[in-house]
Amino acid sequence: MDRDAFLVEQCRAGDEEACEALVRQYQERVFALISRMTGDPDRVEDIAQEVFLKTFRSLKSFRGGSRFYTWLYRITVNTVLNTMRSQGRRQETSLDALEGFEVQADADMEPAEVTARLELARRVREAIDQLEEPYRVIVYLRELEDLSYEEIAQVVELPVGTVKSRLFRARQHLKGLLQDLLPATAHQRGPST
Repeated sequence: MDRDAFLVEQCRAGDEEACEALVRQYQERVFALISRMTGDPDRVEDIAQEVFLKTFRSLKSFRGGSRFYTWLYRITVNTVLNTMRSQGRRQETSLDALEGFEVQADADMEPAEVTARLELARRVREAIDQLEEPYRVIVYLRELEDLSYEEIAQVVELPVGTVKSRLFRARQHLKGLLQDLLPATAHQRGPST
């Protein structure tokens, strides 16, 4: 039995320390996913609290057919989407939400290069924000959370083929939105023979 399965069983038995251990283990990942999806760092804690409450209330329904964090991601994604729908809001770009793009500055980088990287991250985030919700979620889970196609399929409750298809379409759309950032040869090239 892996650690998550052990902690889940302990939580089901009423062990509060096991529940706290699960929260500690996944809190950062849940916070990061919420931040990326909403673009609003002020809402992260409230939504995360709701996610963990829902998780522990429905823990008895977790059958172990998927990994615990995949199940937790599904709850997180659904909670964020429901919250955004109920408030009639799409996410807005925030500098704090750009952390998932790993804009890192090396000690020897020029300030102009750091600025250029930040601008690129902002543009990519804005392009992702323009995607329709089903595509945007899959891009977040694949590109930022690094989930496998199978894990994404479990989170969004779709066949793996549909996940791959939506990710392909999302990438194509992003390529169109960010075409001016691509090297000239990448978007001038015709179909390869």
